Amino acid sequence: MSISAHTILITGGSEGIGLALAKRLSQQHQVLICGRDPAKLASASQGNPNLIPYRCDLRDPEACLHLAAQIKQAHPNLNWLINNAGAKSLLKLAQPDANWQQALADDLSLNFQAAVMLSQALLPLLQQQAQARIINITSGLVHLPRAEQPFYCAAKAALHSYSQSLRWACRDSRLRVHEALLPLVRTGFHPQGLPQHQSAWSAEQVASALLKAVEAEQEEIYLGKAKLTPWLANLWPQLGLRLVNH
Repeated sequence: MSISAHTILITGGSEGIGLALAKRLSQQHQVLICGRDPAKLASASQGNPNLIPYRCDLRDPEACLHLAAQIKQAHPNLNWLINNAGAKSLLKLAQPDANWQQALADDLSLNFQAAVMLSQALLPLLQQQAQARIINITSGLVHLPRAEQPFYCAAKAALHSYSQSLRWACRDSRLRVHEALLPLVRTGFHPQGLPQHQSAWSAEQVASALLKAVEAEQEEIYLGKAKLTPWLANLWPQLGLRLVNH
């Protein structure tokens, strides 16, 4: 697969893994990034004419559809969609507080619903293009969830299932559907800090490995320790859950 002359939309492209992907891809391609924070979008795109920012709160379904309409009109050659945007809510399931309903709505809307809405809204356009790709970013936690971030894990598990369904549905088309299942990554996604007993990848390492796997036409891309999660979930589920929730 050649990865030249593409127009690429990356959600959550103003920071973390999304920004690492945007910087790498914008060396050769036109990259559209969307995010909520105008200052981060401006900083990410400053001095780079191949990076075009779009402000959008993907938790809002109407905003998702509006973004898709903007992209279709302004960038009819779009052929890659990278659903990277994500955030998590931490809570104690056994001790529900007043915030659990908002946490549920936020985590499902950003981590699952937004990716599905953009994919479905842009699908007719993508299917017209050569070398079209949808790349969904999930986590090894789809197989072994962390109890303190239950709605995030459930949303990513749903996106994992959707990715498999979409890949099968599009099997006879030119569109390829990839999923990157990530290990622990050192980004602002973890405002409380990383577990001291676990190693983490950098955003740049993830971007490099992910793009190499896409170029090799790998559909389900397990990186780092995420490779162990389906095996643990199937063979030793209690051990796997204990390790993940340690």
